[in-house]
Parts: sequence; structure tokens; C-alpha cells
Amino acid sequence: MKLSNYNVFSLNSRLMFNTKTKGLAVLNEKDYIALTHTSPNLSQLKSEFIAELYEQEFIVDDDRDELSEIKYCYWKEKFERNVLHLTIMPTLRCNFNCIYCFEEHQEIDMDMVSIKRVQNMVKNLIRKGYKKLTVDWYGGEPLLNLTCIKELSEYFIKLCDKLGIMYTASITTNGYAFTPSVQNELFALKVVDAQLTIDGDKETHDKRRACLSGEGSYDVIKYNLENSHPDIAISVRVNVDKNNVSSLNSILDLLEKLGRNNTDVYACIVTPSLQGTYEVGTYGTLMSSIIDFYNFATSSHLKVSRTHCMITDQYAACIVDSDSHYIISPDCKIYKCGESYNEADPGKVGLISEDGSLSLDLSQIAKWTKDPFAIQECKECKFLPICMGGCVMKRLTRMENNCSWEFKDRPHEMVELLYMVVQRGTEKQESHQ
Repeated sequence: MKLSNYNVFSLNSRLMFNTKTKGLAVLNEKDYIALTHTSPNLSQLKSEFIAELYEQEFIVDDDRDELSEIKYCYWKEKFERNVLHLTIMPTLRCNFNCIYCFEEHQEIDMDMVSIKRVQNMVKNLIRKGYKKLTVDWYGGEPLLNLTCIKELSEYFIKLCDKLGIMYTASITTNGYAFTPSVQNELFALKVVDAQLTIDGDKETHDKRRACLSGEGSYDVIKYNLENSHPDIAISVRVNVDKNNVSSLNSILDLLEKLGRNNTDVYACIVTPSLQGTYEVGTYGTLMSSIIDFYNFATSSHLKVSRTHCMITDQYAACIVDSDSHYIISPDCKIYKCGESYNEADPGKVGLISEDGSLSLDLSQIAKWTKDPFAIQECKECKFLPICMGGCVMKRLTRMENNCSWEFKDRPHEMVELLYMVVQRGTEKQESHQ
């Protein structure tokens, strides 16, 4: 027997986490020393403990090929036809003028002709064995074309009901038009998840995410959050750079006061436009600040979405990695991902024909078929089952070896953070017993 290649250790709480099985163990000092030795000696462990570690796959048979198992799961999940994921952009317009935005906003809305094409596309695809349809309304600011969202949602719901297929939806919005009445409409259309962005305290946020008129957006977003639909799970994203890193914890103060159980936070280092000159700051400093932010959030009993991906059973870094995922622009072009939505965008892979059939460019699709097992660093990485090669978009457009920094640069902190989440869940269970 041998130790799994995917065990990650953290000394602070003497933790052992397996990124492949998502198992987490707290070790005593003697066992921790034995297992983390440069040449681990399993004979130093008690037979009962060895049996337990074997059952949880922290220890595996000598002939176990864990990498091949991960390969199988990754490729199987990439090409399976269980869930059809669509990201639909009702408009490329936006009512914000964010200082770091990489999108090129255009006065293009999805009209009834394009809506009909999308309906035909979904009707054609959904009959290929899919058991679920999920839609994320995206933009631009999707709520600037609420008519399109209603028209397509009603069609999708009727179609899925007729075929006995599950349907759910989410929305990525800046939060300004996400009013209580609009949330009621969205929930009736089976939108159960929403992501919106807050970049710090009122002064900081309003400088970074002002409306086109120049007015701040913080107060309106705060009101919409305070009066949010209780059954819509909300993920609050914060785009972090050197200009707002000092005001991150003010977001936690706001969320604590809301007292929502189905709200989480996600901090992301700003990715500036390729053509822009926006200065993000020193990555090491930003990473440390985000980890502190996550720790404060967890200790305040708030959810952190980055710990979610550590325990999910999915073998994908992003929905983009799925062969059953498409981004649909308002004029019915098909993208996998991209930094803008125009003819030169590397993410453009085809278009929807009038009858709903897809005309895809195989040479472009192939560029987005990431193979993490062809990257030596990924093959040797203990966090491969979680990261799966990181962001393919940044690898293509920025020529970066874009691993998920939380796992590449702060693995021990992330394991400790997961332990805090597990402890919190255990405490909550015990309090209800």
C-alpha cells in the first residue's frame, strides 16, 4: 500500500485532505509526523488506523493508477449529455461604467427573430438525451432586456415540462435593476441563483462601479439585497485589486446584517482588458488579503464559494470545460468564452441558423478542448482533481499558465479554511440535536 498522490497536509491543525475523494482527516501529532515524513513509514501506524485510511482512500493499493481514474472522470464528464448548459445574453448593453471592465458594450438586444432561433436550437438539442437544462442570464446587463428573459424562460419551462426534463436558471447581474419586484418575476421563471457584485464600502464601490450617468450604485444594490427574495440564493462577488483591497471586510459587515442563510461570497482578482492599462497591483499581496477576507467570512458564519469547489464531485474548473455548454450572444453567435463579443473574439465558435441548427467551427471548438493531462505541471499537481488545469480562456488569450492561485499558491490556507467550514457545519448540527 502507498499514500494517495492527492493528499494535502496542513500543519496548523494537523489536517490531511484528499483532493480526489474530498476526504478530510484531523491527525494526532505522531501520525502527522509519520505521514508527512519524506519517506512515510506506514508500519508506524496502528492497523485499525491504516484500515480507516484505506477505506477513505488516503492510502491506496500499490498498483492503483489514480491519474488514469481522474482522466477517465474528466473526459467522461466533459462529453456526457446529461445537462445542457446555456449562457444567454439578452443584450450587450450595460447601465454601468466600471473602471476595470473588459467587455466592449454594444447597443445590441436579442430581438424576436433571434429569440425564435434560440428556441429552435434548444428544441433540437434537448432531444439528444439531456435530462436537465440550465440557463444563466448574462450580459451586458441582462435585466436591461427583461422581455427576452421572460419570453425564453416561459418557452423553456413549457418545453421541459412537456419532455419531463428538469429546468433551472440563474442570473449574473450588476444588481442595480435586481429590484424586489423583478426578483419575484425571476423566481416565478425558475431563476433560483443570482450573482451580483459589491466592491467594498459605499465610497469605494461607487468609484469603481458607477452608473453611466456617473451616479453611484451602492445604495440601490444594498436596498435590493436587503429586500431580496428569500428563495433566491445570492453569490456576492467582489473584484479585487490594489484600489479596494483595504475595504473588503465592509462587505462582510453588510452581509452579516442581512442574516441570509443562502448567501455566499467570492473574491476574484481583477482581470484587466488586454488592450487596457489598468493596474491591478501585486498578486502576492492581493492573495493574502483575499485569504484573510475568506477567513473573516467563515468565522462570521458566512459561506465562501471557493471552499465549495473543494468538495464538489465535478471534474471541471469551469462550465466552459463542458462540451454541452454554449454562450449565446444577442445576435445568435455562439461562444465558448471570451474577453469581448465581436468578430475577432477567440471564443467565437459558430452561430445559430434560422432553423436552430448549429454551425460550429471545429478548428475553434478544438482550441477550447483543454487537456490538463498534457500539461506536466498539472499532471504532477496534488490539486489537479479540483483545478483541472485552471482557466482555458487565460491560457489561450494571455499565454498564461493560469492555475487557480488559491490552490497553487495558498493550498494550506485553503485546507484550513475548509476545516473551519466543516467545523461550523458540525457545530450547527449538534446545536439542533
